[in-house]
Amino acid sequence: MKKNASLGRSLLFIKPKYFGTQKNTFTSLQQQTLLSTRCRLKGYIMTNVIAQSTTSTNANATIAMVSEFVNAMPAVSINEGNSTATTHTVSATAKAADLAFTSTQKTLELLTHKREAWEQGAYRTANQYLYQLLAECYAFYKSMEGATDAAKAKRQALKDYCVFRNLKFNDSTHSINRIVACVFGVDRRRVSAYATALRKALNNKVEPKNLVDFFFNAGGLEEVRTNKSPTALTVNDKAAIASKRISAKKLGTVQSEELKQQLDAAKIGANTVLLGTWNADGSIDVRAVVDGTGVLNAALASYYSADKAAREKAEIEQQQSTIQQQKLDAAQAAADQALVA
Repeated sequence: MKKNASLGRSLLFIKPKYFGTQKNTFTSLQQQTLLSTRCRLKGYIMTNVIAQSTTSTNANATIAMVSEFVNAMPAVSINEGNSTATTHTVSATAKAADLAFTSTQKTLELLTHKREAWEQGAYRTANQYLYQLLAECYAFYKSMEGATDAAKAKRQALKDYCVFRNLKFNDSTHSINRIVACVFGVDRRRVSAYATALRKALNNKVEPKNLVDFFFNAGGLEEVRTNKSPTALTVNDKAAIASKRISAKKLGTVQSEELKQQLDAAKIGANTVLLGTWNADGSIDVRAVVDGTGVLNAALASYYSADKAAREKAEIEQQQSTIQQQKLDAAQAAADQALVA
């Protein structure tokens, strides 16, 4: 008999007679640990059940016999003074563990099957409808491209409709974002997610009729939205481009004794960030100088994005101006031809 501290009671392990002649050795520490652990889980302590020997041919058979014995072991009662404690029945504990595992397995596997059915059924159908709706939004945007009168009228009509719906946008807001907001509401996250995915499709030159397949083949709208293009510029790339562009510009010169005191000769010719406050007369009060690389790159990247939007807008306006001039020239040529006739 040995005291089992974990159960707070004394337990008795009875060695059957047929174990007396079995002298085998456990060649695997894992087998010993497994059997010992199983006995402890059943509420018993295994003490010198099997003597060590120099052979291992019957180790597996010994393990099987001990396991069979443990499973069949009945509950025993041991009197210790005035207290009586009853051990857990081995088979009951094992069955409870097996039932719990089987129940868990069945539940999770059933849920897995339902998830698979949902992915191929309701989930796919819902996504199919969403992607088709986005394809129609995308097709509407594509119809606004170009310099034709019809396209120009649609672009202006979109802006007028947004005003009618009291939807406010910045001048630089992409038309796709405007369309998505008109259709799906003003939830910023939702509009941003859908519009970003559509603009990724636009950058990949996807046709509206192929948009649904484009989303499914890419693994879904979210995969398209979060996947960066291999040619996408990093913050450092944008900062480098912006640095070259601003080198040709000069808005003014700021100088003071305090700025001179902060000058490091190694920084001459390098970019920096000035924190300042606008005044009513158009001047700026400089408050601080920031030379951190992260801040500087972020500022340059921000300038790159704003400059890119301005360049794109100027390009569109130039195209429209060119088309308008061509129309005027054509009208003038027709008028001159009529006079000659």
